[in-house]
Amino acid sequence: KVSEMHVDFVLKLVMKFPIINIDQKMYETDDPVLLHYIGTVNYHARNNKYSAGSSGSSGSATSGPYQLLLGVITSLAIIWTLRQLLAGNTIRVRDAFYRGMFPLVPFLIVLLIICVQLIPFLIGAKLYSTVMTGGIAVAAIEKLFWLLLLVVLSLWSLYMLSCSVIALYIVTLMDMTPLKALRSAKELVQYRRWTVLRKMLSLPIVLLIISILIMLPVILIITPVAQWVFFFLSMFSLVAIHSYLYTLYRELLNE
Repeated sequence: KVSEMHVDFVLKLVMKFPIINIDQKMYETDDPVLLHYIGTVNYHARNNKYSAGSSGSSGSATSGPYQLLLGVITSLAIIWTLRQLLAGNTIRVRDAFYRGMFPLVPFLIVLLIICVQLIPFLIGAKLYSTVMTGGIAVAAIEKLFWLLLLVVLSLWSLYMLSCSVIALYIVTLMDMTPLKALRSAKELVQYRRWTVLRKMLSLPIVLLIISILIMLPVILIITPVAQWVFFFLSMFSLVAIHSYLYTLYRELLNE
């Protein structure tokens, strides 16, 4: 017979680590105490797995808006800092967060417009994924058709984004409305959309290569600090993105 103390230990272990499960062969016993505890352990394991999944998803859903807000605030501070540095002004860190927050609402409106402009790409990606994974498109000509549809919808979104991304930097100017910023951005990129797109698309490729070159050795050699390195790399990427795109915006102004 198995002592109740041992089974209690297993029960507490399962409640602590819900990944543990009971093998079906363990039910092949005549010990009523063991059968009772096996059933209890399985019950807690199933419930803890469900609770862990629910808490994880709710945590992600809760942290999403905070991460977005932090990204927007940091972006506004970076853009204000870049504008002041290029103007030759002396700045303080607190000024970037105090004085750089005034266009928060117009900035958020332009961000919302960007999200709407991403809808064609998202629809194309969802359709292509559903068709490919569901086995709907079998023949090569069918697969080519859905791939071309994805490419067309993606290019449509990119064509619109080439204007609205520049508007993010215009809308941070004094007395600037979102619609006025979008119109100004449209005039700036006129006849130069594909050149702007080419420069925009090269940025994530370069950042991805740099991230791989930095993170791969860190993960293989000094794994404990990989999370911190990734955090600082993410912050650097945000600064690099805004610096690059703001420089592109200034180049369009000077041409």
